[in-house]
Amino acid sequence: MDSEDRLNQLEPLLSEAMTILDRHTAQLQQHSAILNQLLAASVQQSDNIGFILQEQAEMRAVQAEMRAEQTETRAEQTEIRVGQASMKAQLTDVQSQQVTMTEMLNTVLDKLNTLSK
Repeated sequence: MDSEDRLNQLEPLLSEAMTILDRHTAQLQQHSAILNQLLAASVQQSDNIGFILQEQAEMRAVQAEMRAEQTETRAEQTEIRVGQASMKAQLTDVQSQQVTMTEMLNTVLDKLNTLSK
């Protein structure tokens, strides 16, 4: 077998190997493109999750502020109720004093009427 025959035998094998290599190269390019798409989607999802977590943290801070304000409001309401109870007690005392004064004035008026007769 001379060198020409050997080349003729190697040529189809090399052609088949190159075809397989070209097919694998095309598959690698497809896989690379798909991997880049997945990477881009992952980055987008990561950004979305980061945004959601940031918003959640801000909402929790706002909720904490609202709870603090609610506690302050309840304390103020309690103070107002205590003040109302105190005012009611004072009003009752004033009413009692008014009744006493009215009775005293009626007594004085009766005595004046008795004296003027």
